Amino acid sequence: MYCLTYKSSMSKFPCHFCLVTRDNLANCNLQSDDIKLRTHANMLEYFNQGLEKSVCIEQVPNFFWKLP
Repeated sequence: MYCLTYKSSMSKFPCHFCLVTRDNLANCNLQSDDIKLRTHANMLEYFNQGLEKSVCIEQVPNFFWKLP
């Protein structure tokens, strides 16, 4: 399985690279401590906790693994 980020600009976290909310993307006063990158480790953490919808990712089956 692999994860896909929603492509909607109206989602809560529209950026494919970080976890900054849609309301804060244009915030000029945003500090580097406020930016959390979308890494495999933290996305897996959200997924394992059942919180994938909260960070706008979804699970899609990889059909290549079922090839003979």
